[in-house]
Amino acid sequence: MKKALVEFIGTFFLGYLVSEQELGYYTAGHRLVVFLWAYGITTSTRVILPQLSILHAQSEQQFGDFIAKYFKLLSVCACIIGIVTLLGGGAIVQLCYGSEYRESAPVLMILSGALVVAVIRSILETGLIASHRQRQLMRSEERRVGKECRSRWSPDH
Repeated sequence: MKKALVEFIGTFFLGYLVSEQELGYYTAGHRLVVFLWAYGITTSTRVILPQLSILHAQSEQQFGDFIAKYFKLLSVCACIIGIVTLLGGGAIVQLCYGSEYRESAPVLMILSGALVVAVIRSILETGLIASHRQRQLMRSEERRVGKECRSRWSPDH
């Protein structure tokens, strides 16, 4: 439930701020990115994580080499997806939804850029989890959230 809330929080808020037609345009572009995220990144992470954990237990050197190759491969794939979506966002939306949703193309293009960053972040998280450094990941997230909260709610801000 929490994950669905995070993925669709923009849609929830937009539902109160814009018309139904504008919300439909946003949702059309957003759905395509969520589809890529759910079936591309999440599935690959769930498939590869147990194998990475085993590899880390066997040899840290081989694990490091594999993570470097995995990072390069998925980063290149993510960048290709981002470029294709940026250049052909209008055609992709028209192919999937028809010409009446052509207004969704800018949403798809912007969110695909965010998808590229999310893929790279996901690769780094997967490496930390597989190498049993989840605490390091959690501490870094706690520090980031703490800094953001202090900067937003400090009296000097």
